[in-house]
Amino acid sequence: MNYLSKLTDIEVQYICSIIPYKQVVEYFNHHPKEFNKICPGFRATSITETKATRILIDNVRSNNFVASFVEKQINIWLAQIKAHFEGRIRDGDNDCIALLNTLPFSVFADNATIYFKLIDEIYSDEKFEILHEAIRTIKKNDSEREKSSTESKNKDTLIAKLQSESKKQAHCFGE
Repeated sequence: MNYLSKLTDIEVQYICSIIPYKQVVEYFNHHPKEFNKICPGFRATSITETKATRILIDNVRSNNFVASFVEKQINIWLAQIKAHFEGRIRDGDNDCIALLNTLPFSVFADNATIYFKLIDEIYSDEKFEILHEAIRTIKKNDSEREKSSTESKNKDTLIAKLQSESKKQAHCFGE
């Protein structure tokens, strides 16, 4: 499917900027002749993360080598989201809840509008705003829960360490 044709230049830039650097370098490394055509004199492993993103952005509309890579990446992301969404449906979520349990943890969490554009679902600006706010809230709550869980684990580790030290000291004093 031709996803790039559905997107504005700004949206394509966003997509290019979220593709993991490691995947970009691996792709360029596996296709050195094609990479050399767009970046003569460079090795894929020597480009910086910023340069890799810039190469994608500058060539995605004009170079099939780059465009096919970005298209494949979008396809992978959409398949992952679909699989997770369908799993949530199988687990008993309705469509809305499954979506809210999927999108905040996807690559489109910060720009769900692009996701819906790619899958040809159209919503009003009001619905997008509600959805974006729900996603932000879910991400924030998840982040706070993760932070709290980490702090709790750290405290448990400290307590265990102190108890161990206390037992060692008690043993040293013959208690």
